[in-house]
Amino acid sequence: MVVDFFAARIAASFAKRIRREIFCKVESFSMEEMNQFSTASLITRSTNDVTQIQKFVAIGMQVLIKAPIISAMAIEKILVTSKWQWSVLVAGAVLALITVIVAIMVYTIPKYENIQKITDSLNRVTRENLTGLEVIRAYNAEKYQESKFNKVNTELMKNQLKVQSRMAVLHPSMVFVLNGIALGVYWIGAVLISSAGVADQMTLFSDMVVFSSYAVQVIMAFTLLTMVFVMMPRASISAKRINEVLNTSPKMVDGSLKDGMQGQEGTVEVKNVSFAYPGSDKYVIKDINFTANKERP
Repeated sequence: MVVDFFAARIAASFAKRIRREIFCKVESFSMEEMNQFSTASLITRSTNDVTQIQKFVAIGMQVLIKAPIISAMAIEKILVTSKWQWSVLVAGAVLALITVIVAIMVYTIPKYENIQKITDSLNRVTRENLTGLEVIRAYNAEKYQESKFNKVNTELMKNQLKVQSRMAVLHPSMVFVLNGIALGVYWIGAVLISSAGVADQMTLFSDMVVFSSYAVQVIMAFTLLTMVFVMMPRASISAKRINEVLNTSPKMVDGSLKDGMQGQEGTVEVKNVSFAYPGSDKYVIKDINFTANKERP
């Protein structure tokens, strides 16, 4: 309970700091940076993406503290007291789980990136509908907006189903490996006991029973770690999207001077200013010069 409390507190504080950094960064953006990301995408990155990272940090801190405590003693006993055949069995089971997890992550990371982009589109369509509700009703365009929303919503559903169908393989795989370890431990134990002498049979039997409990502890600790592995793909995509915002340098930067020269307070002077739209090689205005004095029309 103590671990869960501090993990949740740290994760919430971390998410608060990220949201503040994104908000302050967006405030410095010009129209070029705003158009680069879009308002809908910035909303998603400030809310949904931050929430994914917060969940990952909270669960990750809990697991990284609990899992080593659960598995440390069991692994020590397995390596020191057990037969090598049993140790190989557990190592093979862990390797099989790692293979399944890596395969799932390789498949789901690109899908999660698509999901976050589609979420941006869903926010954009929803925002357009809410802000332009009066115009939509005036032109009787409700069916068009509903069709537009359903298209994005269906696309999001299909991508989420693809990801969840792959994630659904993880739990049965763990159950299969866990039951396989139990079966393998007793099968190997039966072979060892049948080939041992009468004096060693009781010792091997007790070792087999004890080892089965140790093996279950190791797999349960690894099961906790899989919770982190499951959340890692989406959290990594969210972190990448947030870093794109935080690492963007605004094209328009405020000057460093705060006070005007003596006798020029309130005077604005423009010298040789030109302006072109992003991506255009032609200037809309070029070499503009003027001076606006204080309290003068």
